[in-house]
Amino acid sequence: EFGSIGLHLDRRGRDYYSARGENGSLWESGKYGLGVDAPGEAGSPQGDIVIKEYPFSEREFTSEDLFVLSSRGEPRFRLWRAYAFDRMVEDTLATVAYLRTVLDTDDARERHTIKDILRKIGEPAVPMLADAVVHDGPRAKSEASWILGLIGGREAFEALLELSRSESWKLRSSALNAIGKLKGLNREDRARLQERIYQVLTDTDEIFYVRKDAAYASGSQGICGLLGLLVGALEDAHYAVRFSAAEAIRALSKGECEDVAVDLIAGLPDLDAIGTAAALHASQNLPPARKLDVAEAVVATWAGSEQAPEVALARLLAGIEPETSQARARLEALKAKLPADSWKTRALLGSE
Repeated sequence: EFGSIGLHLDRRGRDYYSARGENGSLWESGKYGLGVDAPGEAGSPQGDIVIKEYPFSEREFTSEDLFVLSSRGEPRFRLWRAYAFDRMVEDTLATVAYLRTVLDTDDARERHTIKDILRKIGEPAVPMLADAVVHDGPRAKSEASWILGLIGGREAFEALLELSRSESWKLRSSALNAIGKLKGLNREDRARLQERIYQVLTDTDEIFYVRKDAAYASGSQGICGLLGLLVGALEDAHYAVRFSAAEAIRALSKGECEDVAVDLIAGLPDLDAIGTAAALHASQNLPPARKLDVAEAVVATWAGSEQAPEVALARLLAGIEPETSQARARLEALKAKLPADSWKTRALLGSE
């Protein structure tokens, strides 16, 4: 039951200690710990933090060695980390093969290091990651789908679409989010994605995280055929889904979809106050005249109601720049419908 003895001995160089100990001193730690830092200048750069040159070329590094170095977080290892990172990016084949073996790491710093290296490598890493999404364990699948979304290669679509049907809601969510970031999907891809998102958004038992990412993917990939479902999702029970649906509609209104305002106005009578507020947020990217149409439809639906989404309406009106005198008159008429005693609406509209 003696315990352990700890001995620290540093013979030369100017050194820094974050806790107990200092350069050129002797100190005790606990009952059986002793530290000795002898005074004296370093004769070589090894181990001296004030020297900025490191002997990288004096040894060979395996992929595992380089990964360990590139994953170090302490500031004093920053030069080693940068050297190892660059080496791994340069040696693409060996790096991709090695990182496949550690994709399932539970260490957060290592996961981010893997992400940064493979994102830098880019397209050459996609085949390995796509295979991992199908065949590896849950943690590796999640890591691989995350990185595939960041790389954005269309070649990952098939594997990610399959993963979106996983029994794990976390993997379904991760896959749909990654699909939303892919570039260059063709017409067939988009049709299959629309079918999958439709299944998600109409499944009343689906986890809200998955619905949120499904809505995101529909907006980022410009799936116009899902507009009606997205309008309905504006009154989802969870705010994350409502916000994601509103952002998706905003994205679609800037794309190739035909008059988005038509779907918004058609869906307004079926929305509650929260859903209507989300619809007003979703209208922010519409042309000025169509914003006025949506605002007038909201006023007609909620006139006289104590639950009217007046703040959301004021926010939409504040962003309208009328292009004609008729539009200006419509805008002023809508502003007059707002309660004069509400400091929130006055502040949004710049009124005294």
